[in-house]
Amino acid sequence: FCVEEPELFLHPHAQRYVADLLRKIAEEENNQVILTTHSAAILANTDILDVVRVERDENNGTQCRRVPLYYPHIEKLQRILTAETCEMLFADRVVLVEGPSESILLPGIAKVMAQTGNSREFSFDYRNISVVNVGGKDNFWPYTELLSCFGIEWRVIADRDALDGDSLQE
Repeated sequence: FCVEEPELFLHPHAQRYVADLLRKIAEEENNQVILTTHSAAILANTDILDVVRVERDENNGTQCRRVPLYYPHIEKLQRILTAETCEMLFADRVVLVEGPSESILLPGIAKVMAQTGNSREFSFDYRNISVVNVGGKDNFWPYTELLSCFGIEWRVIADRDALDGDSLQE
């Protein structure tokens, strides 16, 4: 089956229900489901090995990226995917932050800056930038790994103590 954007005209509960139905269809013998989506709710419960990011490259060609099939730390990557964090897979750039304060503050600052100047220049949504709360200074590594697999540019904003440890390493 090929399904294009099954989330259209559906609320999040219905999106999750349809995604579950499509997974069950895919699990049946001799079945395969290919779908395109812009929904974090659809991706949230999807096996990360089944996700392929397709985008246009700088030469106007098509680029496909995914997590390598035999990636050694797949469980860590799978655990970080929620409806909230899956938005980062649709972004051009991601800012990873330690906690909820920064994930609220940064977009708020951008909105205030937009009121004083060019609103597009400071709009995270217009520039396709996601701010993702990783839940603490020791949790950056799986996010940076996942984003790198998908070719998504990322930056970390953290307190200095996050740099003292190995939060960006396995």
